[in-house]
Amino acid sequence: KCFSIFGPCQPMSQPECRICLDATEPLTAVCACRGSAGLVHTSCLVQAATFQWPDIGAFECCSTCQQAYVGKASMELAEAARKLGEQEAEDSPLRLRAANLLANALYAHGAFSDTARIHKATLASRRRVLGDEHPDTLVSQNNLSTALFAQGQYSEAARAFSDTLEARQRILGPHHLQTLQSANNLASALYAQGQYAQAAAIYLDTLRTREGVLGPDHPDTLVSQNNLATALFAEGKYKAASELFARTLATRRRIFGHSHPSTLQSANNFAGALFAREDFIGAAAAYLDTLKQQQEVLGVRHPLALHTAANYATSVAAQGLFADAAETLATVLAARRATLGHDHPDTRHAALSLNDFVVAGGAVSALKQALELRADAHGLQDAVLDALTLIADHRGAAVAGVLRDLSNASLIRLKKMAETNSALHDLIADCVPLAVVPVAEGARTRGLLPTIAAFFATRRTRRSWRRACRLVVPVFCAAVLAFFLDRFRR
Repeated sequence: KCFSIFGPCQPMSQPECRICLDATEPLTAVCACRGSAGLVHTSCLVQAATFQWPDIGAFECCSTCQQAYVGKASMELAEAARKLGEQEAEDSPLRLRAANLLANALYAHGAFSDTARIHKATLASRRRVLGDEHPDTLVSQNNLSTALFAQGQYSEAARAFSDTLEARQRILGPHHLQTLQSANNLASALYAQGQYAQAAAIYLDTLRTREGVLGPDHPDTLVSQNNLATALFAEGKYKAASELFARTLATRRRIFGHSHPSTLQSANNFAGALFAREDFIGAAAAYLDTLKQQQEVLGVRHPLALHTAANYATSVAAQGLFADAAETLATVLAARRATLGHDHPDTRHAALSLNDFVVAGGAVSALKQALELRADAHGLQDAVLDALTLIADHRGAAVAGVLRDLSNASLIRLKKMAETNSALHDLIADCVPLAVVPVAEGARTRGLLPTIAAFFATRRTRRSWRRACRLVVPVFCAAVLAFFLDRFRR
């Protein structure tokens, strides 16, 4: 038993709903409040918000942590607000705000077509009642553009974002929160069209302004920080991007907790930084951990969860495990076709990647089959070279992974082929350092692969000689140091 200065410690009680104080039914985490403070029955939360109508803010944000509701609770609250709003006049501001809240909840759950339909109707009503340049009309215009962007209509969204930004700068001023939101959205549309430098410049300007106006820990500031890191990453500035990703992830974990959707987005991006440093095993583990949490919090078919699953498949393929990668990506492709449609850019990208993984997987099978044949014909060497070249297109680490999976007999045969085929030799030599390091940590340290690796690392090219020196010199120095330490002990 546990004792304190006041006597025996009492066992911890079950978490209770912070509204009804009942612990008998399952509770749901609905916001960024920590511990049991964020656990409620969604039915209790909806009832409490209904009592505060027409204060629609009670349906949007938690009064304690001041952050937006997330997950299932956000949808149920939005549905309740819509039903209450339908009791108001057709074009009343309160009814339109309730409709806008429902559209935002649908967007957060990946229902982009329904989101666009509601925002389009709300925008038409606000233009008719309030005029084209009323701040509420511009909110609806911005929201509709965001829905179009999510559906893959990047050029149309960029034009709409630009129009909204120009109007907000003129009416609200350059430092208004909604103006900064429009600038961030325009940068996202430019990024989606491959204009990374322009997007990064806007993200940086928006970040600096938000840091000055809102502070470094505000959610909007963290959005800008994350987006800037994404643009830098796309430009190939991996070190700067990794530092920003790590900083954003640490701040979001501190403010929102580990399971908040924004935190999980940062965790996905940080895994991407590991991938860029060619730590494919670490990236795959980070992607998989993030994916499990996103599926639990957001759902299996949520666009963010599918994005992380696709990234996980890519990190698995980079290790040469094409069959596993293809299996994961086939699930992603089916889900995207069902939720986003066949013509969405993300769906088309998944289809192309799946085809690549299937072809590369076939190349692995062809390589293993070729190495098991006894003939030593020139055509057989070319077949092996073609298969390894196709695998190497996915990164040298994929070749290393395939080499580690070959039998000793196949490795011996590959060595003999490379002795007479310079192109085959040079291709494998480029991937040898990636093959040697993981083997030194595994059970096959004394197997044949390090011997084959040494062969490829000490032949043919001057670059290979330098690589051989990098491999041999540390081992030699360690041996000399061990020798003198042993003599010293004696």
